[in-house]
Amino acid sequence: MFYYINGSHKIMLACGVFDVPIRKDIIHRVVRWQLDKGQQVLYISLIYNLISEE
Repeated sequence: MFYYINGSHKIMLACGVFDVPIRKDIIHRVVRWQLDKGQQVLYISLIYNLISEE
């Protein structure tokens, strides 16, 4: 088991799941997905602001 300690919390994680090498291609996809989602939210909020000002 792998222990993750965050402040006063202690969590047991399975080594078979969390103790694997990091794949750069998956990290790249996740970062791109998060950035794209953030831009969509910004675009939608700008549209709502323009509509509400009219």
